[in-house]
Amino acid sequence: DKRLNMLFGAVPDILVLDLESTRHPELQALPVADKARLLGADYVLTGTINQSNLKLRFNVQLFDADGELLWSDRFGDRIIDQFQLQSSVIAAAWPRLGLRESGLVPVTEILQSCEYPSNREAILELVSVEQQLDDLGQPDRARLEALIDTLDRLLVNLDEAGLAFLARARVREKLLQVTEPTRLAVQYQLLNKDLEEARFHCPAHPDIEMMRLLQLRELESGDDPAPLLARYPNSFPLRNRLAHIYRDPSTPNKALDFSAAALQLNPLNVESWCLYRAALLDNPNASGEDTVAEWNERSAGIGVNIDCEQGNEY
Repeated sequence: DKRLNMLFGAVPDILVLDLESTRHPELQALPVADKARLLGADYVLTGTINQSNLKLRFNVQLFDADGELLWSDRFGDRIIDQFQLQSSVIAAAWPRLGLRESGLVPVTEILQSCEYPSNREAILELVSVEQQLDDLGQPDRARLEALIDTLDRLLVNLDEAGLAFLARARVREKLLQVTEPTRLAVQYQLLNKDLEEARFHCPAHPDIEMMRLLQLRELESGDDPAPLLARYPNSFPLRNRLAHIYRDPSTPNKALDFSAAALQLNPLNVESWCLYRAALLDNPNASGEDTVAEWNERSAGIGVNIDCEQGNEY
């Protein structure tokens, strides 16, 4: 679902919610209509993946905000035929979401420029690393270094290496959180090298530039962010970071706009709610819907209790 989420998020015609919210534990046992309400979603796309022998099978369902099933289908192909399988799912779901056919062009470019390896074992090992990284929660140095070792072995003699380099960059990104200050410069150099390699193999993949912007502090350059916002219409991390950067007495409206946009993309993220509230308090022009009372009312209905004084859930 991470890859499909990234592909749908590459076009500006639809608002694609961040996986942190759509995967939130509070939603898992809820009916589809309740999930849609808490997320503020018009559509909910769900599915399951099953693996048997050399094949993968996708079962996909599309629901509206009332929980009514709009469309369902099954897709299957060999594990090594990821491009064909993912292309089929995207192409079939696209018109059901009312998206313009021309919007498929950048999505196809991403798929074509960054395929999974053509080796079944390599695909399964790469997917396993990505899953372990998603399940890790708090950074754990030993486990992260073990994932680095796995990817080092995987990258030996691997031709379609872009996704493996990107996965290693993601592991290094986590490692930054548990690296002593005297070693940070080295870790940033290694991260930069992996991102360069990933970009060489996957020039159209949006996550590569986004990691560079966020982790290598390139957003702080002061350049106009409008081109980036247009290029990454559904990036929560981009808008969240810009909300922090523009949280300044001289730019209260920008901070409020960016924090509201980040919250819309990741409505169950506690930091987003607290940043939005702080932007309201900082903004002397906030009125109407942009009030702390409105924030309190909205946050009370999302299914996650928030304590912004402590900065976390309770």
